[in-house]
Amino acid sequence: MLKIFKKFEDWVIIVLGCILGIFILVSVFELGYLIFTEIFSTNKTEQGVLLSLSEVKKFLDLFFIVLIAFELFETVRVYLKDHVFHAEYIVLVGVIALARKIVLLDFEKVAPLTLIGLASLIISLTAGYFFLKKGERIEKE
Repeated sequence: MLKIFKKFEDWVIIVLGCILGIFILVSVFELGYLIFTEIFSTNKTEQGVLLSLSEVKKFLDLFFIVLIAFELFETVRVYLKDHVFHAEYIVLVGVIALARKIVLLDFEKVAPLTLIGLASLIISLTAGYFFLKKGERIEKE
């Protein structure tokens, strides 16, 4: 019975990995298409040499989403190889998601308490990543 659950788990992870792979390919294509169309667009309404600030934010948003999806894909790949979820990859996904949130944040419209919360998340995630790496280093010695 346990073997059946393990096989089912493996197939679910494989299907999720394929879906993530397709999502990454489509998103990269979409990012390239957006950049190409916005750079060569003839009707510019905002100031900017090639891109306006809102366009740059749109591209960064999609770029970070692709980066998060790629890290999740890496997590799935490592799980299929080792059959263990590595906390390091999960923390990295959190760091990238938080970086996406901070880069796209409009600081003029955000409450100070939200900024304090984001700062505490940054400290928590970086401390967690530091201790994970330090633990790996100690295990190697």
